[in-house]
Amino acid sequence: MKDAASRTFKISSREPITWPVEGFERDLVSAEALNKAKGKLPLELLRQGLLDGRVAVRVNSVTALAVHGPLQLEDLDSVLVLLKDSSASVRLAATRALTGAQPASKVIPALVRAQLADPKGNTEISTVMKGYGNDAIAALMPCLRCDGDEADRAALPYLLALGEPAIAALGKALVHPDARLRGNALAGLMQAGTHTLQDNHRIIIVLCRDMDLNVRTLARQAVTKVTRATTLPFIEVRPLPIDNMDNQLAEEVALKKAAKQLETSALLALTRDGRILVRANAWRGLASLGPLDVEASMQAAVATRDSDGQVKREACVALRLCPEAALPQVAASLLLATRDSNRPVAQAARQALLSQGKKAIALLIEFLGNSSPTLQDAAISMLVTLEQDGVTTVTKALTAPQPPVRENALIALAEIGGKGLEAAMDQIVAMTTDITDGVRAQAYRALARLSDATLKAKREQLSDLGRKAWREDAVLMVRNAGNDLANKIMYLS
Repeated sequence: MKDAASRTFKISSREPITWPVEGFERDLVSAEALNKAKGKLPLELLRQGLLDGRVAVRVNSVTALAVHGPLQLEDLDSVLVLLKDSSASVRLAATRALTGAQPASKVIPALVRAQLADPKGNTEISTVMKGYGNDAIAALMPCLRCDGDEADRAALPYLLALGEPAIAALGKALVHPDARLRGNALAGLMQAGTHTLQDNHRIIIVLCRDMDLNVRTLARQAVTKVTRATTLPFIEVRPLPIDNMDNQLAEEVALKKAAKQLETSALLALTRDGRILVRANAWRGLASLGPLDVEASMQAAVATRDSDGQVKREACVALRLCPEAALPQVAASLLLATRDSNRPVAQAARQALLSQGKKAIALLIEFLGNSSPTLQDAAISMLVTLEQDGVTTVTKALTAPQPPVRENALIALAEIGGKGLEAAMDQIVAMTTDITDGVRAQAYRALARLSDATLKAKREQLSDLGRKAWREDAVLMVRNAGNDLANKIMYLS
């Protein structure tokens, strides 16, 4: 009879495997024994063991992988899957094997989900988390934007266990544009103790007038909690940095007078105040301080969807000073604002985009292929507003690989008209044979927008082109567009 160590079996690959360690397939082998036998356990063999149907083989395989050193990137996904294994022993072994595995941004959210699935069964997760240090903080903070259970029951306790650096990160998150993250950060500070609330009391008082109901409720609970443990001066509201900013829109004179007292962080907090005029004046104050940073620009993009027109307008005005690095993130919000029913808001959004010059033109071309028809129309409208400044870029977009970009570029070029349309005539004629129906139709419509002088000069060529489309094209809208072109030329005097 063969020795137990040389027994063979078949796995899903249908290749017989011999396990070189005694009891590997039936008992849980200690890490010390696996370390001694490391040379007999090649990585390829262990990777196959992770997929075995027997619990002992899966546990021993993942433990042996960890013995070989930090997990390689190619093994990471397989081990992360084992965090959802039906066996608690396998889940525990997989957690231990993840110690020090990179990237932390992938490992830590998976550990958070594992904790939610098995709140009491896996006791090693907190130990593994602490090993990541500041990397754990960076990976856990986005979890606070998830559903309440995931943030409160899993991410927050681990963050608090990481000590002062994590508490400092929670304090910074109180001014984050996302309301759920603000609320969960405040909940974490409340769990950390009264002293953490005292350190952030200025911002917490402002959050008592936050636009989000949950944030306001938590902030008021935090104030109540602190006032029971401290003296009353804590609850004295800090004076507003601009005179009368809660009663009327601040004039330029008032902003200059308060220039030395204006701080970006304080004004950013006030942009989420519950009072409309305070929010609007906060954006005016930020605009008066000079160019916005990326964080302020992102927050301004959120404010362009505020419930009040004054606030939206001031946020759009502030975005005229948006840095180039933040422009791709705020461009969509500004484009949507250009379609706002409130005319001052729409005008301010257009001016903010126009102030970016050529940098905005390239972004507008990208939005021609956006899945949102509203953003497509807004991008076309802005390119038409730019007129000859954007003609060169729009003409280049006629050769784009995406059909929606070509079609919308034709619409924009036809609306702009002028010398740019005349110069692109030959290119537009070639596009009448495009494989996309919408592109062919827009090509004929663009040709019909040529000047009368050009249509007369090219009467024979363009008239034949339109009649051919009417006779031969299988798509009705293309035939109609071709017929309209031919009829316009025919009626020219």
